[in-house]
Amino acid sequence: MPPKNLTRLDLRHCQITFTADSPLADAIKELVRLEYLDMSCNDMQDVAGLMVVCKCLKLLMNLKSLALLNCQITFTADSPLADAIKELVRLEGLDLSGNDMQDVAGLMVFCEGLKHLTNLRNLILLNCQITFTADSPLADAIKELVRLEGLDLSGNDMRDQVGFNEFCKGLKHLTNLRVLALGACQITFTPDSKLVDALKSMVILETLELSGNDMRDEEGFIEFCNNLVDLKNLTILNLRSCQLTSASRSHLSDVMKSQEQLECHIEDL
Repeated sequence: MPPKNLTRLDLRHCQITFTADSPLADAIKELVRLEYLDMSCNDMQDVAGLMVVCKCLKLLMNLKSLALLNCQITFTADSPLADAIKELVRLEGLDLSGNDMQDVAGLMVFCEGLKHLTNLRNLILLNCQITFTADSPLADAIKELVRLEGLDLSGNDMRDQVGFNEFCKGLKHLTNLRVLALGACQITFTPDSKLVDALKSMVILETLELSGNDMRDEEGFIEFCNNLVDLKNLTILNLRSCQLTSASRSHLSDVMKSQEQLECHIEDL
């Protein structure tokens, strides 16, 4: 019998395969005081197995942190995980990185569940194959997460300008954000990029990760830099592999003279 007073359970990289008769799922539901659960890098691709796990998750009402990254989960319209997480109203940290969210209907159902997590402070959906379009449900969901302090969506597809702009409108609501990571999202910075407007709302932002995006447009980059001066708490800015021109680098250097606290990462010339 599992210890019912357990508050932390870490089962990362345990080579567990969750099936319909998985004994671990049955054991977890007894851990009613559990606050931290990490089952990352195990095999949850079996739908019946995932369904059993999710039924048990619903009972963990004290859970504050849930990590299921790289579990081979595919989010579909009838994904049980979306239904489970909306019951975890105390959840503060959620990491589902490396799972498959490319199905639009599946992402929509997940986002409806996400809206219920009003206490969420950290959301990590790194490399989830999400494509941001004009009607992307994630943009609508994140604006409800007003307590969010950390958001990592790196490695997803934001190349659609209309979709990216809609996402940025949602970002404006995250005034408590301290860490924003959008690395390798195929973003192209132009003079009318809505990310600049969104950043104006993030007055306490400390870390901004934008590496691996396209900042070749000098006018767009200058517009971005000119707004950095308003981010007085920004201490880390990552612009590696952003294809900056010499003129852009020069302008960035001038801006940083007034931002003594800022540590900027770019490649050497």
